[in-house]
Amino acid sequence: MTALQVRAPANDGGLLVEPAPGMVAGQIAANSQRLTGWEHDFQGRRASRLRAQVRREVLTSARSFLTRHGLYGSAVDLGMPLSGVLGWG
Repeated sequence: MTALQVRAPANDGGLLVEPAPGMVAGQIAANSQRLTGWEHDFQGRRASRLRAQVRREVLTSARSFLTRHGLYGSAVDLGMPLSGVLGWG
């Protein structure tokens, strides 16, 4: 891990995004590729099974939060690639 110096956006309501929005999809793909071959056993549970479970739980929680606050209206297929869930693919 490398420490990163960041500054809050100068504009009120501005967003700080790291990596830059144009690089996020590529970073997700690279991370996914890197994890594809990694299988570790966590007390009898394979990493791939845990990743799928965590993904479902995170997307379900995010959908619930956004719906509760009136920010989300469409259904998400929890089996689709993350790039599709985020509207990048």
